[in-house]
Amino acid sequence: MSLIFNTSPQFSGYSSDRPSHRRALARVIAKIRESLDLQTILQTTTGEVRQLLGVDRVGVLQLDEATGWDSGEFVAESVLPKFDAVLAKRVQDHCFGQDYAAAYAGGRIHMMTDVQAADISECHREILNQFQVRANLLMALHSGDKLWGLLCIHQCSGPRQWQPFEVDFVCQIAEHLSVAIQQAELLNTAQQKTQELAATLEHLQQVQIQLIHAEKMSTLGQLAAGVAHEINNPVNFITGNLNYVQTHVQQLVKMLRIYERHCPQGIAEVEEAIATLDVDFLMEDLPSILQSMFSGTERIDNIVRTLKNFTRLDESGFKIAQINQSLDDVLAMLQHRLAAQPHRSAIYVHKDYKELPLIQALPAALNQMFMNILINAIEAIDGRMTAPNGWTQLCLIPESPETRPDSKPQIDITTRHDDDHVIVTIADNGPSIPTMISAKMFEPFFSTKPVGQGTGMGLAMSRHIVAFHQGTLQYHVTAKQYPLFQIELPTKPTQPQTAQTMPS
Repeated sequence: MSLIFNTSPQFSGYSSDRPSHRRALARVIAKIRESLDLQTILQTTTGEVRQLLGVDRVGVLQLDEATGWDSGEFVAESVLPKFDAVLAKRVQDHCFGQDYAAAYAGGRIHMMTDVQAADISECHREILNQFQVRANLLMALHSGDKLWGLLCIHQCSGPRQWQPFEVDFVCQIAEHLSVAIQQAELLNTAQQKTQELAATLEHLQQVQIQLIHAEKMSTLGQLAAGVAHEINNPVNFITGNLNYVQTHVQQLVKMLRIYERHCPQGIAEVEEAIATLDVDFLMEDLPSILQSMFSGTERIDNIVRTLKNFTRLDESGFKIAQINQSLDDVLAMLQHRLAAQPHRSAIYVHKDYKELPLIQALPAALNQMFMNILINAIEAIDGRMTAPNGWTQLCLIPESPETRPDSKPQIDITTRHDDDHVIVTIADNGPSIPTMISAKMFEPFFSTKPVGQGTGMGLAMSRHIVAFHQGTLQYHVTAKQYPLFQIELPTKPTQPQTAQTMPS
């Protein structure tokens, strides 16, 4: 006797007529082949077999190889309502693995016509009684060469003499079920491998993006350092000398004023030169010229400082970040892109900044993220101005009145915060992004630009940067059908980052 208790289905009406047997068998096999989902196959088969054999319960017991086949669980069942269901119940037999598993793996068939009269241990009888089994028929299920489980046929209403054609029928069903089980497991393995490969590909894409981004930022940082050094030296020299020039000019002007007071009627040649040179105008204009030169050197100094702030060359790891200041630094870097172009007027930037709390962040990474989004906004506006229908050349989407090419180009930036997040929105009055593009625009290397004109990394990297800061980056369409990006960054990260750079 082998230990099999738990589950099996019930129904009635299986004829002993052989053509009828063949038709019934073919019908069940066809049902098995209709699906690739193992649970559907098992559930359908238990119902069909119970009905054809006219038994009270048919169940599929999946054995646990990790326990040495000493335990299992009913994973499918068809049972008459008046008998207990055993679906999802576990069966434990510490002797099955050692005494019977090998025999079932080799094709053993177990039949019992009357549990009460059978020569079995009381422990075994008690288990079968627990599941109301009076007679049973057990058949092994395999996955390849490995024992997978048991197909259990239970008669609960009374003893039953199992007929040879019934045993043959169940044997053939078990064979086809075993093939289906193996195919389902192979399919499941293939799907898991596909998912793993997809995850690996995505990871590799993210790593590639980060490597390119890191190299780009490193190159930009080195360039900024070189530019800052090369510009600062002559600017400092000019600024320092301007102070002396201003002092000398003031002394010369003072001297000329003294001369005018004490020599109102000077030498004729001098008077002629004064008239020719318009000395009065020169004395008034020289201080203004010097002030303009001071303003110019101050502007150069601000540009260098902004460049250093953008790349944050002198910082590593997470620092206190001022979001409003970061946005202004990025806008300063983009002034040449925002300025008037032959095909459009200057892009007006409307800023609605609220006072924000300081946050912990990688400032250079946030700057890069803001720049990517703002560049996208500028390029969307440029595309609309050069192509009247904006995206329509690519997507054949009708132009809306709100995006007509004669509207003035504008970018709106708002900042605010709630209890837990700093929220930044960046919108432009370019055409909204079509669904077929917006669904893919955060994918690495996706680009609508011609080959060689874009890497397709901007928004993918931006979302990665925001996610690394435990925030979100989302795309929306405004009521006027304008594109809008919303960035939310936590004011208090749940797990403060300590990394120096964004990890792969």
